[in-house]
Amino acid sequence: MFRKMLTAVLFTTASSQINANDVERTIVIGERIIELNPWRNDLIKKQYRVAIQLALEEHRLKKPNSTVKLIESFDSQPSDGFDLAQTAGALGVVGYLYSADSFEASQIALAKKIPYLAPTSPLNAIKNEYAYSMAATHEDLKKTFQKVSKRFDSPSIVVVPDASLTNFEYARIYQEAFNVVKTYRGTTAQIWLDLKKDLPTLTLKNNLNILFSGYAFEQTDLIHLIESVPSANKVNMIAHPQWNYCSGFLSHSLTKKARNLYIVSDYFDTAKLDSHGFSISTEERDSFKRLKNRISKEPKIKGNSIDEPIVYVLKDMISIALDAAEKSQSREEFSKAYSSLSYRGASGTYHVKDKKSERRIYLGKWEGQFVKPLMAL
Repeated sequence: MFRKMLTAVLFTTASSQINANDVERTIVIGERIIELNPWRNDLIKKQYRVAIQLALEEHRLKKPNSTVKLIESFDSQPSDGFDLAQTAGALGVVGYLYSADSFEASQIALAKKIPYLAPTSPLNAIKNEYAYSMAATHEDLKKTFQKVSKRFDSPSIVVVPDASLTNFEYARIYQEAFNVVKTYRGTTAQIWLDLKKDLPTLTLKNNLNILFSGYAFEQTDLIHLIESVPSANKVNMIAHPQWNYCSGFLSHSLTKKARNLYIVSDYFDTAKLDSHGFSISTEERDSFKRLKNRISKEPKIKGNSIDEPIVYVLKDMISIALDAAEKSQSREEFSKAYSSLSYRGASGTYHVKDKKSERRIYLGKWEGQFVKPLMAL
């Protein structure tokens, strides 16, 4: 049986004098740990802890006498984090970055009436009276993809390598935004057998858009295979796997000759946006640099760097939760604190109104070493 691991992260006040009005407020940081999965144990714990550390340091500068306490809940299922929140009397729970876990957590939040903040999932079902996701909504993504489809005005196909909730959500959004002529489902190997046979016909008269829906690891396998066919120069490969596509991952996983790979993302390296003429706030630039510098000093975990976009998103999520906690004496107030805020962080700017996050989404192109930002959407 997996042993629950709890670690309390406490604020140390700069002064021994605390106002009588100051009360201790607790937030649970939750994540599901899978012992045999190299990305779901020590690596993800380290990513959370680096994000927590920087969020706390930044918060101390603004609120040196804060009594907010964060409690980690690295457990086997989301219900463990909410059980801990009940026991500790916490204001809410934040975390659970994978869509299936986020969905489960959102339903537990609704049942237990405990506010919950998810860092990533775009599923509309994540959002309810008690749950909120920092990801772009289905409607926002649809509008974004409609803009992209005008740029790539070609017949499109969708590949869905597995049956997770998020993949089917993306397939549905693609259908609404692009001229989709065919959808491929199944394992990566099954999809490739069918796709390889169909590509000569699909690219005979027109260019072709291949819209990826699935985990980035499976997608990079398909990208290599697609690049091996003679008609690859007529294929535009377009992906939006939330924050998984980063330059470090692509450099490790792809050859430089992935010619027409385009990334639609909520996240872009601010240094790249800066150098290509996009407007970046001082707060975003400084927050990104601080976290980037911190990550650069961290050793690899079993050969894997922790420098992935999700760390920047986790840091912003925790910062938002800390800010909301400072304004709250109850779970109801904590939940309301999410409903109207603006926050400029390491992964971009969040404008939240009525629990709807409005974020800038960018289109970029893989250039062999980095993703070059092309336009804001």
